[in-house]
Amino acid sequence: MELLILIYKKILMNQIFLSLLSGLIGAWYGGKKTLEASEKAYKNNLELEKRKLQDIEKSVVLSIMEELKVLKYTYEQDMDEMFNDLIPLDVDINTTNIENKSIYIESYYTITQDFMTIYNNNADKIGLISNTNLRNKIIETYTLLKKYIEELLNYKDIFDKFISNQNIFVAKVYPSQIDRSCSSANTKANIDYIINEVKNNRWQWLNSPYINPEQVKTFLKNNFQSEYELRFLSNDLKKEYFELKKLIDDIINIVDTQY
Repeated sequence: MELLILIYKKILMNQIFLSLLSGLIGAWYGGKKTLEASEKAYKNNLELEKRKLQDIEKSVVLSIMEELKVLKYTYEQDMDEMFNDLIPLDVDINTTNIENKSIYIESYYTITQDFMTIYNNNADKIGLISNTNLRNKIIETYTLLKKYIEELLNYKDIFDKFISNQNIFVAKVYPSQIDRSCSSANTKANIDYIINEVKNNRWQWLNSPYINPEQVKTFLKNNFQSEYELRFLSNDLKKEYFELKKLIDDIINIVDTQY
């Protein structure tokens, strides 16, 4: 009887042990599969997030490229002509044939719109652009574009003041002849004539009660300084314009190749 009890206990203990062992193995295996499933899901989520960010990056890059393409297409021809006719600052205009050339920019654009809408609306996504060279060129381009626009507006103010001062001067010199609708070419011709007469110390032309010889000399001195400032600013704008063109072309080439 005791032997039977002993055998029964051993069998029961073995069953309990086997049951516990089976449970432990099952738990380990189940945990292993759960962990593998979690890791797989995590990797899938990472891949999905990576693809999502790549799609956003591509969308931003292509949109910015189109914005720059439209800007370049819209203004390139006119600005090329304007700047190609500009006499370099280091050229002596007194000893050089300047026919059909410009000493300074005599036409300008009044900026009334935002040329950086897409860039500004996606500024927080520029960091997603994985190509460091492209990212830097985009930032550099829009920074230079903003500076260029600000300088165009500044140039307009200086140029308008320059023309206004010339018109006021000519009106004082020729009060009986001044026509407010006369062209800037006529104004320039009048001033060129006066410059030549003053150089040769001829003053017979000055019969106006509104201005005297000293005032004429002061105006001509200021006018010369203003002309030089306009030449300097014009050449600076020209340099920045062609820098912008190159940057835009570089961006378009990189995007066409990689996206």
